[in-house]
Amino acid sequence: MTPATLASIVLSYATAFPETASRLSSLQDLPIPPASASTALVELQPRIDRALETQRRQAEEIAELRVQSTLLMKRWVEVGVVGGGEVWGEWEERMKMVERGVRREEKARERD
Repeated sequence: MTPATLASIVLSYATAFPETASRLSSLQDLPIPPASASTALVELQPRIDRALETQRRQAEEIAELRVQSTLLMKRWVEVGVVGGGEVWGEWEERMKMVERGVRREEKARERD
């Protein structure tokens, strides 16, 4: 690249230099946290690991429960809803047969 090209690239970002310098100098004003805070965070790592493991196991259990719930709902629909519909259909057929019998009986009585 020619020096003119490099200069144009650098100058295109020149407006960002003061802001970047300001941010970098503000970082110098921030105090360094005490070592005890870092130590406390390091000491928490085993608890964090146990919590993550517990969360992983719970997620597996929830996934298994969802599968079981799906299977139970499918079974309920098959047995409860579809089976119930079949029972109602059978009862309706029986009622029709009984009603026919009652009508025949009534007609026979009317003739006599």
